Amino acid sequence: MSNVRVPQLWALAAEDRQAPVALTVERLSSLRKQGQDITMYLFPDTDHGMRNYTVAADGTRKYTNIAPGFYDLMADWAKGKLDGTYGRAYRK
Repeated sequence: MSNVRVPQLWALAAEDRQAPVALTVERLSSLRKQGQDITMYLFPDTDHGMRNYTVAADGTRKYTNIAPGFYDLMADWAKGKLDGTYGRAYRK
């Protein structure tokens, strides 16, 4: 990854059960400090696949929709400009 020399966008589901979000943010932050052009957005209350969910009484998750703002973020990145609000996502 440290040899990649292109701008990168990372959209992360803050409550991802399949990918270690804290470790990913830590490693990406380290690469950024080394000069990599990395942009990160975290989507709160979102699981893997950028899916929002509700929690049932037994603790299971019922997936409801794709996180609002996710597709707008991807579209703006493709256009070369990030200047909007992307649902409840925040830049890290």
